Amino acid sequence: MKQGENWCYTEFSSVKIGDNRLNKRFLKVASSLMNNPTSSIVESSDAWSEAKAAYRLFDNEKLSDDHIKELHQHKTAERLRLSNEDVFFAIQDTTKLNYTHHPQKKNMGRLHKSPGYDKPVTGCLLHNTLLMTESGLPLGLLDQKTYQHADTKKKNKQRPITEKESYRWVESLEKTKSLSGDKTVVTICDRESDIYEFFVRANQIDAPILVRAAWDRIVFGSKHTDHDKLWSYMQKQEKAAVINVEVPAQRNGIKRNAELEVRFAELEFNPPQRSLKAQMEKLPKINLNAIWFYENTESDEKLEWMLLTNIDIKNSEDAIKVGQWYTLRWQIECYHRVLKSGCNVENCRLENYDRLKRYLALKSIIAYRLFYLTHVNRVDPEESCENILSDHEWKALYCKVNKVSKPIKKPPTIREATRMIAKLGGFLGRKSDGEPGMTTIWRGWNKLAELSELWLVMTSETYG
Repeated sequence: MKQGENWCYTEFSSVKIGDNRLNKRFLKVASSLMNNPTSSIVESSDAWSEAKAAYRLFDNEKLSDDHIKELHQHKTAERLRLSNEDVFFAIQDTTKLNYTHHPQKKNMGRLHKSPGYDKPVTGCLLHNTLLMTESGLPLGLLDQKTYQHADTKKKNKQRPITEKESYRWVESLEKTKSLSGDKTVVTICDRESDIYEFFVRANQIDAPILVRAAWDRIVFGSKHTDHDKLWSYMQKQEKAAVINVEVPAQRNGIKRNAELEVRFAELEFNPPQRSLKAQMEKLPKINLNAIWFYENTESDEKLEWMLLTNIDIKNSEDAIKVGQWYTLRWQIECYHRVLKSGCNVENCRLENYDRLKRYLALKSIIAYRLFYLTHVNRVDPEESCENILSDHEWKALYCKVNKVSKPIKKPPTIREATRMIAKLGGFLGRKSDGEPGMTTIWRGWNKLAELSELWLVMTSETYG
């Protein structure tokens, strides 16, 4: 990267909006928002003229949110292709963005579908697919859908799956498969994705999936003569293993160890009944493996996961490994926290839904970058910080934190640089503090941008 440029210049290097002037403006706006992730468009701009240019950019129909997403998707697919790990995970989830506090926004829909609200909660929804390695390093967003609840009087059971909001799970699965190449990418979803058509489509395109079950369907065992409902059938299976899980403290409680029983079985599912209006094709029977992790206790806080997968489960080791994979699903919740709290996207004042979608597409990618900085410290701590920071950024950071006028010749490691960024955001770095979290990193990143610009001025280095 040239002096004064940040990660956005590399990530969006292939941007093609319409002309070179618009391309440069997009890179400038993206860079400003990246340097000031918690700030508004006005606050992140150096002058009112730059803020107006940013507003005009998001209002320009030549710039589509799909184009912004595609720029990042191609880079994400490239990072996937270059990675040496064996298994990757595409984690899907939906989050709500509330804009009720900004009634001037146009074309915003209700977040609550139920009628009868005097002052309905308004906003939009984001359905994201986050790509992660098995070691826990996020590689980017494979897909993102910005949508609002459909305003239809037609009953959900009378509509085909392609007309339902739940079809987003299938579409993101297909997008993941198309970008995966020859890599093994397991799609992980929560209970909302427990949709029969989702399982069928996964088998059709040979896409591995891991879903937490929501419905107590009728299932058939391996002999095809014994059948029961899912939970009841799994309770009758032989206990394959017992594992201990450390449960962190919740609701002012204390952390504890939970003993989970593990059971697994291969099951056959019959297709659900659909009305003639909702049928697009005759749904086939499918075979899935069920894995049940269950804490056998009377406590109201007992742990339980019923997982469904089309991955082969041959023994208890396979079952436990797949269960460990599912624990990665929580990472997309953490990513959404960065998007909402670290990037403050719900405070955006753009008054048009189309403008907002372009803004959200860009800020979602910036949120990924902040999320990545939190995790790369834990996965590749001894690598050079030049992999995540430009030359002027790490030099300004080093001098500020260490209170010296000249930086060292050898760049710090990623771990050292990350902890220095976090110290700018309030991280104390005591022995008992562990590694810095997302909050201190995104706070520190805001301050680092100001320090880096000052460094360029004080050292007479200029932008390229």
